[in-house]
Amino acid sequence: MTAHWIFASILALTGVSGSSLPGQGTVPVAPPRLSPRATEVWDYSRTQVIERMVERLRGATSLEAWRFSKLALARSCDDEEVRATLVRYLEKNLLTRGEDAPARNAMEVMRRSKRIEFSPALMRASEHGIRQISEDAISALESCADETAVQSMLRSFATRYLRAQVLVLRVIANRGSAEVAVPFLRKLLDGQIVLQDLPTLTAAVLETFDHGAPPEVVRGTLAGKLRLFPNTAGELAAKLLHEAGDDEGRFALLRMLEQQEDPIRRGGLVESLALRDPAASLDAVLTLVADSKHAAPRLALARFLAAIPDGSEKEESVVAMLEVLANDEVRDVELAALDALRGRSKPVTDRLVSLLQTADGSQLRIVLQSLIEAGDPRAVPAIAARLEKAEGRDRQIYVQALGRMGTKASLPYLTAVLTGPSIDFGRDVDSVAYAAIVTTNILEAEPALWRVYESMSTDTSQGLAVRSHVLKTLANLAKAPGDDEAARLDRVHARFRDILFDSKQPASERLLCLDYLRGGTLGIDDALRLGRRMRRDDSFAPDELLGQFNDFLTEYF
Repeated sequence: MTAHWIFASILALTGVSGSSLPGQGTVPVAPPRLSPRATEVWDYSRTQVIERMVERLRGATSLEAWRFSKLALARSCDDEEVRATLVRYLEKNLLTRGEDAPARNAMEVMRRSKRIEFSPALMRASEHGIRQISEDAISALESCADETAVQSMLRSFATRYLRAQVLVLRVIANRGSAEVAVPFLRKLLDGQIVLQDLPTLTAAVLETFDHGAPPEVVRGTLAGKLRLFPNTAGELAAKLLHEAGDDEGRFALLRMLEQQEDPIRRGGLVESLALRDPAASLDAVLTLVADSKHAAPRLALARFLAAIPDGSEKEESVVAMLEVLANDEVRDVELAALDALRGRSKPVTDRLVSLLQTADGSQLRIVLQSLIEAGDPRAVPAIAARLEKAEGRDRQIYVQALGRMGTKASLPYLTAVLTGPSIDFGRDVDSVAYAAIVTTNILEAEPALWRVYESMSTDTSQGLAVRSHVLKTLANLAKAPGDDEAARLDRVHARFRDILFDSKQPASERLLCLDYLRGGTLGIDDALRLGRRMRRDDSFAPDELLGQFNDFLTEYF
């Protein structure tokens, strides 16, 4: 296929959209439509692509392309050529008077990359005469500073203005070694470095630790210093010290809990104790809080008990207390206790299942919400039985419950809805689309979803629609938080790449996968590969799809 032949079709083509499929039933997920804008065939070298993406940091492009460039470049900074191009771009724009957005955007990319190689360039930018640029550079150094930068900031700290000092201490706390950061921060708290604005700087230290700092730095700085922090600041300091692994913080929290009368603050202290080794504080917390007349401490107690892992030697006491809280008169406390139980109490599940048999109206919603929070797989057949008896839109509440429970025991029932007949649920949503949406709550759903995808025919509009909804669910599932989040994202996106480059797959699905990859792991090498296939492989894609691919590459790369 010649470049001239591709170019001749570019301006006349609008691409394909799943929304134009004939027939009734589930409405498919439609791939995004780019307005044709390419005036030539996309054909660039790797170096040219990098330069084009970096130049987009100026903002002279669509909002989506600008955002994509920042994210994609940050992901690509393990590439030396990308880093070098970013540094040149930053230094060129630091010399330019007027608009400072290009330089600041480049520094944002550097910050997101967390690459130490950017430290020298950011240190130079931190001395810029425009305060906003200087402050953005220091903020970026919180992710990228090397030892040389940390030492330089230690020496210049006292001579900086207050806002810069706050930013610099974040760099020192997060990038300096404990041997360097701890002595400095302790002297700062003692007023040995600066006296002016000391209360503000003291608060900034706690704020820095609260946003995340190495535990050894937090422990070394706050140990023996809790007396410096009064009232709520003292509670925060004790929480941070406890969370960082020092029992001085835990004992301080327990003393405060014993003395504190305000129920809201008592609840906050209990939740602070849950942050590390809650089992060590269990007996004291139960003594101080279990009989509280106020809801806030009881709610905090439920969350505290939830933090004690299964298999703990105190699990019997934990479950017994949660069973009591699961009958609390305050609904929020009850739901928190059910969520903490997560299937560890058969009596509680049996009680809810019994209520489900005859519940209707508002009581039905209350029972289902309780079962959702409990998340006990043993309740799934009872919900599925109610689903089987329900008709029309009345089925939606049971489909929702099965999905939101987040247990793989729900998968056979949800996939049956997903592959079954389309039932209108109102508001432009049908049973198939809704089942796909709620399945995102089940992290173990990935293999089952791929089986559904492969089982559906591409020869019918309903089959294509179901496949499109499955792809969307997989795209959302790939980015869901969880223990294997990174591995899950790589697995799903590897399959998306296979679909994208497979000429036998439907055009609408290939465009969907391209868009989902754009929101995650799509990179420079993917763009170069796509461009090569477009130009060299006559069977790679029909004319309409070539035009869409070409517009996409022109827009984002």
